[in-house]
Amino acid sequence: MKQLIFKILKKAGLRIIRIKKGFHYVHKIYGISSHKMRDIRADPLFHSLAKPVVRSGKTSLYYDRLYHLFQGFQNITNNNPAHEKINVADIGTYRGGSTYFLAATALRLAPGRVELWSIDTFEGYSAQDLPHGIEGSYLVPGKGGDVDFDEVIKYLSPFKFVKIIKSRIQDCAQALRDTKFHL
Repeated sequence: MKQLIFKILKKAGLRIIRIKKGFHYVHKIYGISSHKMRDIRADPLFHSLAKPVVRSGKTSLYYDRLYHLFQGFQNITNNNPAHEKINVADIGTYRGGSTYFLAATALRLAPGRVELWSIDTFEGYSAQDLPHGIEGSYLVPGKGGDVDFDEVIKYLSPFKFVKIIKSRIQDCAQALRDTKFHL
């Protein structure tokens, strides 16, 4: 009887799966083996850096995206001589969460070696930068303008090596052209 039910469900494009607490299920574009990926929350250093940022509500990124930044930063520190300065830019800072995460990561993985530029208009998306008016569901003129610039400055103030630039990247890129950026 059980097999018959499964067969009927399969023909209807349905299947029964056991739901594990704390998990959500993703599209197959992420790979049929995505369920075998290690739990990034089990990385104590990453988790200690990401958890406060996610909980702060100052970032649109979640653990999975922050982990990509973390891995990129690890690769940079592992593949550059210990005496070499590391330059990082966070373009599209919004409320400062990803900059905070990168700065906290820099203190742990490369103390004293990092200069971090945090660049945003802090006024939301400009219609000038969205030639079609809307670029996907997120990029809408004015969206992201709910930012208090002084609050971002205060939030990032523990990190003296962070340079906050209030500008469109197109308008300040020329001034940064001689800087070799790693991330």
